[in-house]
Amino acid sequence: MAATYRSKTIQAGLFGGSADAGGVRQGALYAVSACGRLSYRDQRNPDRIRGVGCIVGRIGTTHERARGFTLIELLVAISVIAVLISLMIPAISRVRATTHRVICSSNVRQIGLGVAMYADDYDGRLPRSIFVGARDASPDVMLETIRLRLASDSALLAQYGPQGTGGSQSVVGGSGGLWDGLGLLFSGEYLVARGVFYCPSHAGMNRLSDEDASDWASPTTDLIGNYQYRAQGPDGSDELWRIEPRDAVLVSDSLRPEDELNHEDGANILRADLAVLWFADPQQQLLALSRSGQTPRAWELLDNRANPN
Repeated sequence: MAATYRSKTIQAGLFGGSADAGGVRQGALYAVSACGRLSYRDQRNPDRIRGVGCIVGRIGTTHERARGFTLIELLVAISVIAVLISLMIPAISRVRATTHRVICSSNVRQIGLGVAMYADDYDGRLPRSIFVGARDASPDVMLETIRLRLASDSALLAQYGPQGTGGSQSVVGGSGGLWDGLGLLFSGEYLVARGVFYCPSHAGMNRLSDEDASDWASPTTDLIGNYQYRAQGPDGSDELWRIEPRDAVLVSDSLRPEDELNHEDGANILRADLAVLWFADPQQQLLALSRSGQTPRAWELLDNRANPN
């Protein structure tokens, strides 16, 4: 049944009709059919009723409340988001691990440059370590070469400390804290950034965030980095330019037990020719050797794999 409306102005162009000179056709709204069809009576020809097509929606002042999400739709949306997040997290973790590995590689490269500058100043000799070549020392003592400085009251310093080390080892203060190994690069100002000695992937103790800047000036504090130092070649030579073979490894990510590892699947290494490579270790052979205290064999494994031939 049609309902009749009055006193409406309809713009002809809106409904596809032709406009008169004023651009607007005046007409009285005549009826809206049940299907929403709009009709009006032409004032120039009152006997003629024009249809202008179906309109969308309703004419009137009644407002309908907007339809919201149902509980099922909301749960589906949450489930989709959860699945997407679960797919993204592993990818983000891989990107983070790769970024840390690149930063670690940069640290090892800078250590290599520091070692080369040190050797130039000391007749080609590498920075010394009291833990390498020490008498009556067990093989696992070489794991202590991650130490940058020994505190003045350190038991290790009392046991392995040199009686006279010459100019290549630096004593801190009159009470005797000792810079050792790679720590000599810091005390000699070859490397002045503390972060170079710490791998960003290291999750155990002795992280950069654990060391306060004031600790580096105090002889009573042990300083421990995240990189293992060999201090000599496999032939026993401590002269950088004479070490054979040239692809022998001198510096590596920590070889200590698993809570001290920097990476789970390998290590960045520095060779005697100052090349920096990634040692892939998917079978965790290094971890197995470090658990058993076989550090010399770990260096041999690195030497064999560092040679691309």
